[in-house]
Amino acid sequence: PLYFWDAYRISKSLIANRASADSKEWVITSQDPFETGLVGYWLKKKFGISLQIQIHMDFLSPYFWRESFKNKLRTMLAKFLLPRADGVRVVSERIRKGFGERGLKIADFRIIVLPIYADISRFSSMVPAVDLRKKYASYDFIMITVSRLSREKNVGLAIRAFRLLLRKELPYKSPLLLVVGDGPEGARLTDLAAEFNISDKVIFEGWSDNAISYGKTADLFL
Repeated sequence: PLYFWDAYRISKSLIANRASADSKEWVITSQDPFETGLVGYWLKKKFGISLQIQIHMDFLSPYFWRESFKNKLRTMLAKFLLPRADGVRVVSERIRKGFGERGLKIADFRIIVLPIYADISRFSSMVPAVDLRKKYASYDFIMITVSRLSREKNVGLAIRAFRLLLRKELPYKSPLLLVVGDGPEGARLTDLAAEFNISDKVIFEGWSDNAISYGKTADLFL
C-alpha cells in the first residue's frame, strides 16, 4: 500500500525542488496505465503538468485480465486513466487498433506508435560470449526462446508446440528447445516438460546476461 504514497512523495519533491520551472515545460511519463499511471494522474491533477502514459502490452487481451483479480482491477484502472492522459504511447499498431475494437475511446491525436528501439548495428558487430553449439554440442538444432517466465508470456505454448514438432519426421536427430529467462512460472513449465517426457530436450537456462550471444549462436529464435 505504501508504494503509491512513496512514488507520489518522491515525484512531488522532485517537482517542488524545481518550482521555478514553468509547468508547461514539464511532462510526466508513466511506464504503464496501472499503478504508475495512477500516481502520474495524481501529479497531473496536483501540478497541472501534462501526463503521458506508456503501454507495452495488450492489457485488453483476455489472457491478461483473466490471469488474476489484480489484473482485472488494473484493466479497469487503465480504462479510467487513459482517456484522461494528454498523450498515450503504444509499442505497436496492433495495440493502437485494439483500443477502438474493444470499446476504449481515446482521441487519435493523443496516441503515438513508438516501438521499442534496438541498436542492431551494435549487436551485429558483437562477438558472442557464449557459443551454444559448443555448450550443447550433443544437439544438432538449437531453438531458443527468451522471456520472463510469467503466465502472460505463455512459454507453455512453445513447449507444447515443440512436443508436436518432435513427433514429426525431422532432418535433425537431436533438436533442443532452450528456455532463457526466469520467473514465477519456472517450476510449472519444468513440470510440463517432464509430463511430456521431453525434459532431456527442453533445457531451462535461467536468467542470463548473454541473451544476444545466444541469439547469435542458436539456429532459431522463437
